[in-house]
Amino acid sequence: MVKAIEKHITFYEAHDEVLKHIMETQPTVKNYSEAIRFLCMNYDPEIEKNNNMTNAKLNAMGKEISILTEMVSEFADLHLKDTGILIGTNSTVYQEAKERVEGKIKANQTKKYSPKIKKSINESVHARVDPFDPTKFLKR
Repeated sequence: MVKAIEKHITFYEAHDEVLKHIMETQPTVKNYSEAIRFLCMNYDPEIEKNNNMTNAKLNAMGKEISILTEMVSEFADLHLKDTGILIGTNSTVYQEAKERVEGKIKANQTKKYSPKIKKSINESVHARVDPFDPTKFLKR
């Protein structure tokens, strides 16, 4: 039989709310001890590690985006102000860039989720491509 270890634990209100939520939503959990056991048994360090790595990558990407945004805004301030082109979210430059980016995102999502069409062997890429001719390659 496994030996039970008794510990005194102090909770804050936020912890108490989480434990109460677990007791309400999990039918097998009826008290605080079971709620804490439930949390301990469902803890997976690999998931935590992956979440931390993902957050680190997102933070790095956010930093890079901020740096690029600053570079572009400095360029715009230096070179586009004199030409009379508006800068900001209401400008035509911003709206055109926004439309292009949104279009690329939609196109990538469409490619990602569109069903793959299987082609017969006769229509495959190999049937349509001419044999390799090194003289054509060298003439470039």
